[in-house]
Amino acid sequence: MHIMWRVLGLILLLSSMALAGVDGLNGQSADQSLRVYLMTIGPGGLAYERFGHNQIWVHDPQAKTDIAYNYGVFDFEQENFFWRFIQGRMLYQCQAIDAGLIERMYRQANPDLPADIGADYWLAAGYMADGRSVWVQELNLQPAHKRALADFLAWNAHSPNNEYRYDYYRDNCSTRVRDALDGPKVLDGQLRQQLEGQPAQGTYRWHTRRLTQEDVPLYVALYTVLGEGADVAINAWQETFLPVRLMEQLRGLKVKGADGRAQPLVQREYQLYASKLYQEQAQPPRYWWLAGLAIGVGLGGVIVGFSSWGGRKLIWRLVAGGLISAWSLLAGTGGLIQTWAWFTDHVVGYWNENWLQCNPVSLVLAIVVFWVVLPALPSSHGRRGTMSLIAYWCSLMALGLSILGLVIKLLPWFDQANVELICLALPLHAGIFMAIRLRSSRRAQRR
Repeated sequence: MHIMWRVLGLILLLSSMALAGVDGLNGQSADQSLRVYLMTIGPGGLAYERFGHNQIWVHDPQAKTDIAYNYGVFDFEQENFFWRFIQGRMLYQCQAIDAGLIERMYRQANPDLPADIGADYWLAAGYMADGRSVWVQELNLQPAHKRALADFLAWNAHSPNNEYRYDYYRDNCSTRVRDALDGPKVLDGQLRQQLEGQPAQGTYRWHTRRLTQEDVPLYVALYTVLGEGADVAINAWQETFLPVRLMEQLRGLKVKGADGRAQPLVQREYQLYASKLYQEQAQPPRYWWLAGLAIGVGLGGVIVGFSSWGGRKLIWRLVAGGLISAWSLLAGTGGLIQTWAWFTDHVVGYWNENWLQCNPVSLVLAIVVFWVVLPALPSSHGRRGTMSLIAYWCSLMALGLSILGLVIKLLPWFDQANVELICLALPLHAGIFMAIRLRSSRRAQRR
């Protein structure tokens, strides 16, 4: 009887071990069947699309799902969106995008679509419709690493884990993708170890100029508000804030395989769509400082000329006053934004030498200049004299600060790349000061 119970117990033990083994094999098979892809999207036409985009796509044959994890999602409807934006405290989200849902949506709109369209097409359909390039890289990760990454991404896409404080250069959609790949139980720091010691081409400003040069207003705005921190040399790890740069870096990297040997991280790569509309420029513009100088000297000369030749002709004085006011409004607003940046989390706007070229003093000049150029009313002679004096000293202060900004370029502690703005602003400030001084001296002679 005791022998029978022992045999029965042994049978139960072997059965449980066999079942556990089957479960383990099934789990291993499920992990091995996972596929992980990096999908990189090239630049687009909107301001926030100029730097490109990327997302991690997980293909799970066992669950029959294709999910892309997108860290570039923001919502205009979120609470205090614009206040957070101007404070540099924007909240972005990680969102899970199901290729199956996108496919069903497209097929409902067009039932005649071919049946053999892959998940990559559905995940990139919106970007391709906007004319943006799309690349796909299959990553050569170990099965356990794929599972760890898939589990982390699924966790990260659910509230409240899905929100993060966005930073243009240090914590964005691309750096989040990079950090997920390099995280614990996945590549465990192998990316950072290889990339951090490699110098990168250019700086944050250099890349910003390169990628925004086809949108001149955006180029000028970013060039003006970026401070000294945007000109610090960066390494290859930091350069992966750009999705295309991350894709290019992964091509040459090797990581440890299951046998401990180095193997290429990218198993295969293909381009899903090549844009004919938007291309990344390899270099920033080289001679735009000449254009800035030509515009500054030209407008400054026009302002002085109209003030000198206008005499009693009101139209010329109005043109001169309009040009002075328009530039002063732009420069003053730029200075106000730079001043505000000191009280926000926009750290790349700190220690901005461009404040010497565009500062809030010009806002005062934008208003009082019309007391200088317009005819005086009999009842406003006293006020006109006061306003003219304010205009004179504001224009002198703006010119003095601009000259100071040029002089400090000779000192080793000030190496911000802002020659283009100096070439534009300094001649304009000089022309405005000369015009206001000329009008003031003529009124003094008439008295």
